[in-house]
Amino acid sequence: KSTMKPAFTSNILCSASRLSLAHGNARTTACSRWQRKVGSGRKRAVEVVTARESLSSSSSASVPTDENVGCVELDSTQKSSSGLRRSDRVLARRLNGVKGVVWDMDGTMVQANIDFKVMRERTEIRMGDLFSVMQQWTDESKLQHAMDVINEMELEAHETMKVMSRLDETLGFLHNQGLKIALVTRNTTPSVQAFLSLLAEEHAKLFSIILTREFRHVKPDKRLMEHVASEWGVYPHELLMVGDSREDVEVANAAGSLSCLVAGGGNDGGSSPLAQGEPTLTITSLYELVEHFQRASQASQLLSTSSSEYVVSSPMEMKFLDELVGEGLLNAVDVTYPRLRWLFRASASADTDDGACRSDESETDGVHGDRVLHFSCGDGLLTKLFASSGLDVIGGEHDARLLDLVTLRGLPNLKLERDTGSSIAPGKLFDAVLAYGDDWLDAPWWAADDSAFRTTLAETHAWLRCGGRVVIEIAACA
Repeated sequence: KSTMKPAFTSNILCSASRLSLAHGNARTTACSRWQRKVGSGRKRAVEVVTARESLSSSSSASVPTDENVGCVELDSTQKSSSGLRRSDRVLARRLNGVKGVVWDMDGTMVQANIDFKVMRERTEIRMGDLFSVMQQWTDESKLQHAMDVINEMELEAHETMKVMSRLDETLGFLHNQGLKIALVTRNTTPSVQAFLSLLAEEHAKLFSIILTREFRHVKPDKRLMEHVASEWGVYPHELLMVGDSREDVEVANAAGSLSCLVAGGGNDGGSSPLAQGEPTLTITSLYELVEHFQRASQASQLLSTSSSEYVVSSPMEMKFLDELVGEGLLNAVDVTYPRLRWLFRASASADTDDGACRSDESETDGVHGDRVLHFSCGDGLLTKLFASSGLDVIGGEHDARLLDLVTLRGLPNLKLERDTGSSIAPGKLFDAVLAYGDDWLDAPWWAADDSAFRTTLAETHAWLRCGGRVVIEIAACA
């Protein structure tokens, strides 16, 4: 039973509750969400709240939660008495709140000199994120061959590696501003060492955290950013991720951090038909980042410190997932790509003793999270983030056109129809069916009445192993 607050004209807040419905051998859990309406534009999200008072979860217990969470629509033309546009004021406040900058390496701090087209041809991965596709493979010889190709081409790139223009100057500026600096890359420790050797010693020492793909969390897993925030003792929204790829933007957005896309870095997606996360800002050269910080500092002198326009939004989808894992409704492993873990560690040089670059945990080797069907997954953008959070996720969609986009992302998928359950082999049944947002209501056999609700639940149970769960996010509307 949901308890709802009164509706207001300009701001609708619906309280949240948790429903548990028993049906056969499966347990159905439905979590309602907060909703906010700002002007005429409706935005999902502020918090997922259950009957418990605490919002902490096992995956983010060491990271402090920010009470000033929400989302706001900006009128970029509206100016205040300071003469600044509202969008400029918000950006200035967000940049002035940054306490650490997390850098990608290839295509961001060094010129992208890897021919990814050739790499795809040699690994036979025509589309989708390389690691996301390889995570689905079970043939170890095929996995080893693909990783050998990747390692070989990355090693060859060392010979022609060049640092981006004005990188030293940019790093020096950030350091002088008192900002912490980290490097996170999906490349290897030897590649990072080759990069650091190109920098002046005083600048190479600025990276207090260095994480490569040997670390247990890899982009776009938001736990990577949460780890950096925890190590530095800051909030995730106080971090700025700088990179040239969609994974850089996705990992920042998923963690509630700021993101800076380096356009033209060689891995920014270009004219891809796939929907991508929106960066906080976009630059075409590294020194533009310095100019943004300088303008933010100048703007802050014109802004009132009591202004409440600075609002950080952490994606509700990921908070919802955290809540499910924290409640034990979903079981996630503490590794982004568990099937590739041994390959990533083998990529590291045998004589590397830099603990910041390596991770020796082995207790999660061969362990996988719950097998989850993402019901009505749309184009797969959210499915990709769920899959990078320690779960074995398959996108389910009834719209064939959307399924083509999921395939383009390189994600496993399933065409949803009334008799889908009967075609799933017993060994391939799911631990959980997860439905988030309003899209799952568009399933062709759905109708907004109680009998259809029960019928749909019964249908989804055919996809579950004994003891599986159906987890549905439902908006509580006044």
